[in-house]
Amino acid sequence: MLSKRQTESIDGMNLNEIYLLLQQAKAGDVSAENRLFDHLSGRFGLFLRIRTRDAEIARDIAQEACATIFAKYKAESFSSAEGFLMWAFRIHLMKLGNYFKKATRERKRVVSAAECGSRTTFHAKSDEIDLKRRLIDCLKRVFRVNQRYGRILLMKCHGYSTNEICSRLGLRPNILYTTLNRARNMLKRCLDAGEI
Repeated sequence: MLSKRQTESIDGMNLNEIYLLLQQAKAGDVSAENRLFDHLSGRFGLFLRIRTRDAEIARDIAQEACATIFAKYKAESFSSAEGFLMWAFRIHLMKLGNYFKKATRERKRVVSAAECGSRTTFHAKSDEIDLKRRLIDCLKRVFRVNQRYGRILLMKCHGYSTNEICSRLGLRPNILYTTLNRARNMLKRCLDAGEI
């Protein structure tokens, strides 16, 4: 006799079906592994979209987590579907934490690049100190509004070529030029008027 919890449907699949898929995937069934991967992507994808507020980033994190799961799940032993799902969820949480740590480091790099003047020497004059503070505030605002703009401005500020930026961010040159122009305009508006 199955308990109510074992027969409850989770994302259209009950726990027994998940456990059966897991066992089949461990035995080498590729279609079961694909169904299990699709189920995990859908199951944790919404959670990741809510946490990151970006569907593309959430999809990347989910794919990275699922790649880790499928590299390691055959070596693990699970007595139930709940155990497997909790293990998979912990991996998703770890990947989400890594994303936020990386994003924090990137924000700090934007600020540190602005503070060091990006290859520009700031003298101790009060006007230049004021400009430096305004520039840092504006870069922080640009980064808060759109992280891609902040990343592109930072990379351009550090002397990366157009081809290097395109290859690192996976952009076409025309999209880079458009984005860079918008980011520069946003930065200019912020410096001129104090608002984005």
